[in-house]
Amino acid sequence: MDERDDNYDENLARWLQQVGHRRSRSSNDIDQGPKESSDDLIRYLGELTGRKLTSREDIHRLLQDLCEADAEANRRVTRRHVVRETLLLGCLLAAYLQYHYWDVNLQIAAIPRVQCFVLAPKDQNRLPGSIPNANPPATKT
Repeated sequence: MDERDDNYDENLARWLQQVGHRRSRSSNDIDQGPKESSDDLIRYLGELTGRKLTSREDIHRLLQDLCEADAEANRRVTRRHVVRETLLLGCLLAAYLQYHYWDVNLQIAAIPRVQCFVLAPKDQNRLPGSIPNANPPATKT
C-alpha cells in the first residue's frame, strides 16, 4: 500500500512538472493570416458607412450617430412594451369587470323567491281587478 501511494506521489509530481514547462498558446501564436493596417481598416469602415473618415472628429461623429441610433431604437422598443403592457392590463381589467358583472347577476338570479298571498276582505263595491280605494267616496246626505 505504501508503494502505491509513493508511486502516486511521483506521478503527480511528474505531471505537475510537465504542466509547468508547457507553454499556453496565446492569441498571438495562433495563425490569423496577414494583419491589415489601421489605415486599411478605417478606409473599409468609411466604405461601409458611406462617410469619409479622415480625422478623429469624423470617427467621433460616426460613433455618436451610432449611439444615438441605438438609443432611439431602445426608446422605441421601451415605448412599444409600455403600450402593449397597458393594453393587456386594460383587457385584463375589462375581463374581470365582465366576470364580476355576470357573477353578481347570477347571484341575484339564484336568490329564492318567496310569494306571499294575502287574503283581502271581499268588497262589494269593488270591481274585479280594480285597486281598492283607501278613502271610499263620501255619500251625499
